[in-house]
Amino acid sequence: MATLRSNKKLFSHFDNLHHYSRSIERRLWHYRLIPVVAIVAGSVSIAASFGGPIAAFAVLLVTLLASRAVADAFLTQISDGFAELCRALDHTETEKTQIRQKTTDLIAQFPTRRKAEQFKVAYSLKNKPVADLEAALALGMYKEGKEVWVTAFVKNGIAVRVTASIGSARSCHAKDDPQQWAHHYLRLGCDELRQYHNHPTTSNETEPSPTDFRTAAILKRMLLEHDIALKTFIFYWNQIGEWRLLQYDDSGFQRVHTVFDVTEKHGCANQDRTED
Repeated sequence: MATLRSNKKLFSHFDNLHHYSRSIERRLWHYRLIPVVAIVAGSVSIAASFGGPIAAFAVLLVTLLASRAVADAFLTQISDGFAELCRALDHTETEKTQIRQKTTDLIAQFPTRRKAEQFKVAYSLKNKPVADLEAALALGMYKEGKEVWVTAFVKNGIAVRVTASIGSARSCHAKDDPQQWAHHYLRLGCDELRQYHNHPTTSNETEPSPTDFRTAAILKRMLLEHDIALKTFIFYWNQIGEWRLLQYDDSGFQRVHTVFDVTEKHGCANQDRTED
C-alpha cells in the first residue's frame, strides 16, 4: 500500500530548538574528538607503565568520564569557535527547559479523570467546537497513557454527540456499535463524522498501523452506504507532551494535520492547521 505524506514539515518551536541543539553537539564533537582521545590514551598509557593493567583499566574509566570536561575547558580557552558554540548550546538548552516547564504546567492544570469516571464526561467532550474537542482529547489521552477511541458526530463545527472507550497501551475498539453510527448521524442532522484514537508515544513521530488502515476501510465502506464520509485521525506527542494530529485514510494517505506549539498564542497554544 502506497504512503503519501504532506510535503509540509510541521514542527513546534521546541522541536526546532531540539534539532538545533543536536546539531551543535555534533559540531562540538568535531572539536573534542582529538583532545578526548589524546587525554584518554595518554592517561591509560601512563597508568599501564606505572601500575599495570588494573590501574590502566581504572584510569580508563575515570578519564572516560572526565575527559570531556577537561577537553571543553581546554578548547574554550584556545578556540573562539568552540566557545561560541558552547554559549549557543547553553542558551538553547535554557530555552528548552523553559518551554518544557510551560508544557508541564499546562498538562498539570488539565483535570485528571477519576477512577470509573467516563472519559467523555471527565473532559466534557460533548458540545465542544472541533478545535476545543481536539485539544481536550490530546490532553486527556496523554494523561491516560493508553489508547482511547473517540467518535465525534459534528454539526456546524460542534461535536453534538461523542462516544469514547479506553483500551490498553496498544489497542482500542469502539464502545458503541458502528452499525448505528449512520442512524445517529442522520437523526442529529450532522454534517461530519470524525474518529480519533491515539498512539501513546512521545517520539514525535508515528504512522497508522495495518490494523488502523483495515479498520478505516471497514468503517468507510459501512458509512458510504449512507453517503457519510468519515475522517480518521491519530494523536501522538513529542518528548515534552506537545501534541500532534495525523490524518489518514484507508488508501494509505497520511499527513500531519495539526501541530500544537506551547510557545505560540500568547505563550499558550497554537494549532498549525491545514484544510481538510
